[in-house]
Amino acid sequence: MSTTPDKEHWRILVRFLPKGWEQKAYDLGALARRRKIDSAETLLRLLLIHLADGKSLRTTAAYAKEVGLCDINDVALLHRLQVSERWLCCIAMELQKGLQGTPLPDHLVKKYRIRFVDGTSISETGSAGTDWRIHYCFKLVNFICDSFIITTPEIGESFERYFVEQGDLMVGDRGYCKRERTCSPTTQTTPLPFASIISQITPQTTHCSP
Repeated sequence: MSTTPDKEHWRILVRFLPKGWEQKAYDLGALARRRKIDSAETLLRLLLIHLADGKSLRTTAAYAKEVGLCDINDVALLHRLQVSERWLCCIAMELQKGLQGTPLPDHLVKKYRIRFVDGTSISETGSAGTDWRIHYCFKLVNFICDSFIITTPEIGESFERYFVEQGDLMVGDRGYCKRERTCSPTTQTTPLPFASIISQITPQTTHCSP
């Protein structure tokens, strides 16, 4: 594990962050005091080491101390992660606003609750294969997770893993584009025709089940 922080790459990344992101750390409660972490920049770097680089909380804390970012233990880091939820969501939403592309039509946004789903594999430390699979769903309007489940690796990706209500627009990749996986997700009172599914979002093929 490298113990030299890449300052140049970090300076490049910071250029893309939305205006006022540091002050938002204080406004939204991610930084209430500077006893262990001296700035919003240090906090974000610390969280990205854990979240983006895939290091455990304990390894992240050890790495941060080694490179001189801060001296914090894994329990305190977990607390920082928990109280940073609204701040990280705010950053993500502001970045999303700056993305280039055709905005969704107003009638589509008003008619549907657009939800994105995906799955990923989890391997425990020392494992030679996949130990768990996480099935994750978030709402496009605010980037907030509305459901997730953890299963054994034998349980594949399927819309059946999610609770679907009338007016939902479910969006998934090609792993979800089997007919039997789009016809019977769990619904509260009605079968799927009151919801819609789009899978295989590629220029070549798009499957839609209205």
